[in-house]
Amino acid sequence: MPSALCYQQTTDARWVEHFCLVNPACHTNTEEQASAIAEADLKGAFEIKSQGGSDSKVADFMRSKGYVNVEGFQRAVDQNNRTRLLQ
Repeated sequence: MPSALCYQQTTDARWVEHFCLVNPACHTNTEEQASAIAEADLKGAFEIKSQGGSDSKVADFMRSKGYVNVEGFQRAVDQNNRTRLLQ
């Protein structure tokens, strides 16, 4: 399913994991398909922001696509250095 790990800037050079969004209603056959969908959805959300939209409008866009926040997520990396989300 499409997902996005979102980061928060804590200093000029430091970013930390902040929250994770997933779209549980969207099922794909491959990770590549899920990644492409998430990338397109994020591009659409940030297009709104680039046109003067607020962070709230970005969140509304992602919510309208079916994304929800995953409470208590954990990130793991597999043997191929791919990120996996654990709950």
